[in-house]
Amino acid sequence: MISLNLDHAFPEYERVNAFAEQAILKLFAGYPESQSHVEVKLFPEMSDHSGGYTVGNTELAFVTLTTGALGQDYDIDNLVLNLAHELTHARQWITGELEQPCTWKGQDCSEIPYEDQPWETEAYMMQYVLINEFWQTQEQGDMMAQELNTTLVDDADPILHKPATIDPFDTMVDWQEEEGNMVNVMYYHRGLGLAAPQLGHPFRMFVMQHSEHGPIGVYNPLILESNGTITQEEGCLTWPMLYLQIERATSVLVKYSNKDGKTVTELMEGIDARCFQHELDHLNGINFIDDVGDFKLKRAQEARKKRLKKQGRMERKSSAKF
Repeated sequence: MISLNLDHAFPEYERVNAFAEQAILKLFAGYPESQSHVEVKLFPEMSDHSGGYTVGNTELAFVTLTTGALGQDYDIDNLVLNLAHELTHARQWITGELEQPCTWKGQDCSEIPYEDQPWETEAYMMQYVLINEFWQTQEQGDMMAQELNTTLVDDADPILHKPATIDPFDTMVDWQEEEGNMVNVMYYHRGLGLAAPQLGHPFRMFVMQHSEHGPIGVYNPLILESNGTITQEEGCLTWPMLYLQIERATSVLVKYSNKDGKTVTELMEGIDARCFQHELDHLNGINFIDDVGDFKLKRAQEARKKRLKKQGRMERKSSAKF
């Protein structure tokens, strides 16, 4: 089990916490959680120890860092550097690679100078690997936050035809704000749902108009159970005025997170179930035009052309009044 105990008063707490989580996932990948427990402690005040481990039958490792231990020249880079180093040592203890006294993978290394010890060498190498990967992730998240837009992409855009792979909570996007922006776009286009890929973003989230709760944001959605089937007409904001008869489950038991990270489990029926399935398809790179045969799609596209042509005439007449 991994637990993070980082003082919220610490400068740049959120970013340090994100680094610790990402580093631990990489360092302990493939190691049974039931056999390990790592507790990371970070405090803004000086303490007696800057790092220490206690390993016993429960394979418990503590990583404790303080700003005081880093001196007055502390900055975020020095902190994550030390944290990466100590986390690597914690992994070495838990996996049994490092044992007291000075035993590395079963070999006595007591005669080797401390700075040349193999576990120190590995920790120095790993700390830079972890830091480089983390800052690349943060830069990607920052870029996504800056470029997040509210314009629907073209229906031929490749992002609509491949699965969305990015956990929205692993980015620097302010979902408290952006969820509202997406809802506004959905309303502007008179839609009942809108998925992030439709705006050009590979995030696993969408917004939808819930029949009881109003507009909701759905993050990392899953369908746990499906019941019954029903075929009804559907439309899509990416293909305006194109309507197709699509078969969907009548009701679905779903699980997702809201923008605050709270897990929601809910049985959806009727239009809510249909909308949820439609938007989840978008996150999996599936579009409603993929669910019908060529003949039906061609007929629907011909009917769409007539609707668009009629709409164009109506808009020209309307504009002529001004």
